[in-house]
Amino acid sequence: MSLSPDTRPNSSSLREQIQTLVAEVADGRPAELIAELVETALMLGQDKAGIADLKLLRRAFKEMRRGAKIFANYADMRKVSVFGSARTRPEAEEYKVAVEFARQIVARGYMVITGGGDGIMGGAQAGAGAE
Repeated sequence: MSLSPDTRPNSSSLREQIQTLVAEVADGRPAELIAELVETALMLGQDKAGIADLKLLRRAFKEMRRGAKIFANYADMRKVSVFGSARTRPEAEEYKVAVEFARQIVARGYMVITGGGDGIMGGAQAGAGAE
């Protein structure tokens, strides 16, 4: 593992335990990266990170894992993300442009990803279609 000394847990025994644990779920390069993730998480304990920071990081990591798991099924598909004001009304020109843009981008083989909600993102959802 190629971690710099300031990012490693203090104990070589702890690093060995991490390696053993990670070996149960992965090998090769994925195992190295997972071990680094575990070590980084444990460093939060050594850093005496506050509860609020720990909760924020835990939630962000869980959401990122969920997103990666969902999008793994679409790894071969090109994607375009559309974000915009949720306050844009359906009769606004920007909304209509978002609908048409998404319709055309899907026709070219892209998946459209939005932040959800109404407005421009809703227009993109409508243009892209449920599939």
